[in-house]
Amino acid sequence: EIFGIAVKNTSTDLAGSVDRFGLWSGASTALNGWKFYANGRLAADDIGWWTRAYSWDLVAEVEITGDLAPAISGMDKLPTTLSTESRIVSATITDINPGGGPAGVKSAVLKYSTDKGVNYTDVTMVTATNDVYTGTIPGQAKGTAVQYKIVATDVNDNVSESAEIIYNIFNPVNPTLIVFNGQSKISGYPQSYYFGYNGATSTGSEIITFARDRWAYGPLTKELVDNYTNIFEITTKGPANIDTTVIRDWLAGNAARNYCLTGDEFLGSITDWTNTTYKAGEFQYDVLGVAADYNDVNYKASGDQLKASLAAGVAGTTLGDSLHLKVVALAEDSLLINPTYELGATYQNWLDGFDPVAGAVVDVTAVGIDTVTYNVGMHRVLSSGNKVVFLAFDALSLDSPSSGYFWYGFDRVSPLVQALRWFGADAAVDVNDQIISPNTYQLAQNYPNPFNPSTKLAYAIEKQGLVTLKIYDVLGREVAALVNEVQNAGAHSVTFDASKLASGMYMYT
Repeated sequence: EIFGIAVKNTSTDLAGSVDRFGLWSGASTALNGWKFYANGRLAADDIGWWTRAYSWDLVAEVEITGDLAPAISGMDKLPTTLSTESRIVSATITDINPGGGPAGVKSAVLKYSTDKGVNYTDVTMVTATNDVYTGTIPGQAKGTAVQYKIVATDVNDNVSESAEIIYNIFNPVNPTLIVFNGQSKISGYPQSYYFGYNGATSTGSEIITFARDRWAYGPLTKELVDNYTNIFEITTKGPANIDTTVIRDWLAGNAARNYCLTGDEFLGSITDWTNTTYKAGEFQYDVLGVAADYNDVNYKASGDQLKASLAAGVAGTTLGDSLHLKVVALAEDSLLINPTYELGATYQNWLDGFDPVAGAVVDVTAVGIDTVTYNVGMHRVLSSGNKVVFLAFDALSLDSPSSGYFWYGFDRVSPLVQALRWFGADAAVDVNDQIISPNTYQLAQNYPNPFNPSTKLAYAIEKQGLVTLKIYDVLGREVAALVNEVQNAGAHSVTFDASKLASGMYMYT
């Protein structure tokens, strides 16, 4: 049975903190909420409803008087693996009957599918002690996606079903690996956009495709990385795993291997955001080429992390010259590192600066909140011959002011694309919007939000088909049809220009 909870604060002092109603919120589901900012959210003039990637969690105390279906807890969440061996799934399954009468688990079935849930195979689970049931999923071929769930039935034929878990039998087939360290998916936005081309085409923009595999499934292992010649590790928002030992050993194993790390939270996540001087023997010094770092140079007070940083490509350098020349060609007055605008509201600018070791070449610089110019991007060749790139920012976030807007991060001049070419990983490069298909359909949060007069909407589709994307006002009236055509599987984006519409709140679907 579903019920709702309505909360009203009846205090006469809503501006104070004594009678505030507190509740927990977090981005724990995919269902966005709405919050009204009477005094503005980011500025005094942006009053209104804001869509936020939060779920509000309230606890209700209820008394149960009837018979309950079995409770399934502690179910194993099997991670993606390279192994083709069978895998065991266990869970604790219990059953009670508060209303009186018989209780107990009659059966527990592990159901798994290798065809996206079209067909399931049943495995009878067995229990030994402490209500723990186990079942075995047979080994599968590389490249197989396995989804599984548990269905339990009690002695009164009440049935419960667990959430479904998906894992992959990873199949390394290409010479380059893209690692999304800190993301849970390999596609969608921004994952599918890191190697882009901002071209004048029929679709407005395209994705550069090349021979690569993608990983967002946990820590790196020797078994995994030894399959690759090039690794690009993207740690925007901060790394979930510190894989420095694995990367160091992998590079040492073959002089032809190359490594690129991009993301503004990597250094601080290791040192607890303390400015540090490094020495020989440390990964930051030996591999990345960082002699000293300066954490969060764009931040001094709350709100600074939402601002862009002024940047520049260094003329004549391997990774920065293309940026420099593009800025000159477009007659731009500045280049920006602007993650909140380009990546979305949940991304912030925690730009780091550094001093390079001898022999490293600085490709990109940026100005901190203190007006000091810092080194933020560089490349080097190790004594063994390995090529290494370090960008202390998210390369996709490079753009220019709205007065002459250009998305440098989604263009061939991006330092990531230049690193791709420097590594020689672009041998199979072509330009095509038919990127490797995402695992599901996704519609990302628009940004900026609020906006004036335009905002960008990113989405991904699992397979080719008719796509419609429409804008509605608060009364449910359609005000714009942004997309209404057959599109290929992959990541897409579109801009909504509301300059001819009344100000207010709009929704899209």
